[in-house]
Amino acid sequence: RVYWLHLTLTTRTFCTLSAIVCIPGPNLLSGKVPSELGRLINLQWIYLNHNKQLTGTLPSSLASLPNLSELMVHITGIDYVQNMCDAGLNIDFFVSDCLEEGIDCDCCSVCCRLNSFTNEMVCE
Repeated sequence: RVYWLHLTLTTRTFCTLSAIVCIPGPNLLSGKVPSELGRLINLQWIYLNHNKQLTGTLPSSLASLPNLSELMVHITGIDYVQNMCDAGLNIDFFVSDCLEEGIDCDCCSVCCRLNSFTNEMVCE
């Protein structure tokens, strides 16, 4: 199992990193999404979906990323995303588990949930 990596980013890397994509597959990340991601001002895409071991709240610092256009956090254990909307997130594509009971998201483009009987993702 891979946890959040403690990377030493050079100034050059820190300034040019444009995406966080969890590849090769699901369930590689666990714990809370670090607020330090909000310092990576060139991020355009954050795809953390299908990492059920992610927990807690998305850091509101992500809402102020000036170049962010896509944020995918569906099928995770993240249980609070409304703070992103409250912080003024305005992006093209935001997907979360907001079809799950108790997870609200006024600014999500797509809301999903995992069907517990078929283990299939349902999105609207």
